[in-house]
Amino acid sequence: MTHDLTPPVQPLGQRERRVRERGLALFEAFRQAHREAHDRARACRRLRTLRDDALPAAALRLATLNSTVDNVVADQMDAMPEPLMLPERPDLQRSADLLTDVIGYALYHSAFDEQYARLMEDCAVAGTGILQVYWDPRMDDGRGMVRVERWPMEGFFPDPLFDDVQQGRAIFKTAFYPREWYRQHYPDVEPFIGSDPYWEPRNGYSPQDEPPVLLIEYWFRERNPKTGRCELHMAQIAGGALLFCSAAPIFAHGSYPFILFRYRHRDDSPFGSSLVQDCAEQWRATCRYAGYIDENARASSRQRFIYREDAGLDGEALADWSRDFIGARGAIGEDALRSFQAAPLNPQVMNFMTYLTDLMKQDSGQNQFSRGEAGMGVTAASAIQALQEAGGKITRLHAAAYAESFRQTVEQMLRILSERIRDRRTLMVARASPGGALRTRSVLLLPARAGQSRPPYEVRVHVQRRNPLRIQSNNEFILQLADLCVKSGAPLPPRAIVSLMQGVDNREQILDALDSASPIKEA
Repeated sequence: MTHDLTPPVQPLGQRERRVRERGLALFEAFRQAHREAHDRARACRRLRTLRDDALPAAALRLATLNSTVDNVVADQMDAMPEPLMLPERPDLQRSADLLTDVIGYALYHSAFDEQYARLMEDCAVAGTGILQVYWDPRMDDGRGMVRVERWPMEGFFPDPLFDDVQQGRAIFKTAFYPREWYRQHYPDVEPFIGSDPYWEPRNGYSPQDEPPVLLIEYWFRERNPKTGRCELHMAQIAGGALLFCSAAPIFAHGSYPFILFRYRHRDDSPFGSSLVQDCAEQWRATCRYAGYIDENARASSRQRFIYREDAGLDGEALADWSRDFIGARGAIGEDALRSFQAAPLNPQVMNFMTYLTDLMKQDSGQNQFSRGEAGMGVTAASAIQALQEAGGKITRLHAAAYAESFRQTVEQMLRILSERIRDRRTLMVARASPGGALRTRSVLLLPARAGQSRPPYEVRVHVQRRNPLRIQSNNEFILQLADLCVKSGAPLPPRAIVSLMQGVDNREQILDALDSASPIKEA
């Protein structure tokens, strides 16, 4: 079946027509402005799969770059943030605890662990990871719940004039869908969808009958003349047809529902630069040197001969190692045949290749000890710990930036919860008890008050990192603190010690535990 390339004209109102024309014009401008950044991201993803057009087709491709990216992602997974709501007033502690459970419930049902791993890989490879925060009406048995979703950088187009996406004129999120998908989801509008100018065959694949059509999700702000505020709207465009256009604001908070996680910020672009960009040239040089070593090893493994043509020897027979006897006409002198091999490669080639490999690990913060390797001639425990700490500096630097982006994500989740929860709702949330068993507790969500544009609770978002080394260090500190309390005559209750060893979030928790310590009564 071939789709009509000249569909009928779609009947649209004045505002809808203006939104469609404005959206298509802005999208084309943004697409051209970000072409270089998106091409660079695609090239980096090819490098992630060890495909590189800059190297000869037969060249060796070492896995050092891949293992470095894997270690960087693994470090960030160890430092994956978790939300913790801290009340501004003591009487809001109960509300803050419930919110911590609710956000954890929403993240769990969004498969956040898996999405965060892909997000961190996006940052390391493409330079930018993107999370979208939205209300999913299908979650929680059809009652709806806030949700987060990772989106690839290549399908994201913010305003190129601003490095902060929240200041931009618009944001576009795109993805290709087959026409059958449009017939299923937009049967009334599908006849108006024309041919798509953006589709290009991917990896040699292209449908024979109907090429996919790009779905353009257009997020923009409109000023409300009654309130004087800019309200957030969204429209969907495909093949020149307007599929949807919001009449009322999507979210009352007015912010674009996209949070950017960047490996390294750039002042001239909303997108960041990546680890793969930093290490690409080093990796290519390492592969070239490995190719020299491989080529020399292949040449050295073969023995070659020079023979005098007037000696009566058969050259083809000499080259055939399967023959045990080779005939000759006349006497064979010492000068009739001579063997030789390729000269050994300069050892500096191997040394420099090893140096480049180690340099890539050091520059990325993934030195040998951070990767769990042994080497560099270091055996002292203090020196090993110092080298591990040196690698951890870079990890902590990036983790701090990701934690701020995660805080913004959680704040948007809270705002959306406050807007969309209209009825009293009870959630059954499972939490791990100090003994490790799961306990289910009932969490009550209360609707927002009328006319309220922010949550009815004053909370802050605190990010606690799940780094095993940090947890171990905290537990050692708690044991030393417990021993100090015993010596001072005010021992900590065992329950307080166990609770603190599950993870210390802030200094106030330790001070509260110390206040609960009772002095030892003298006999």
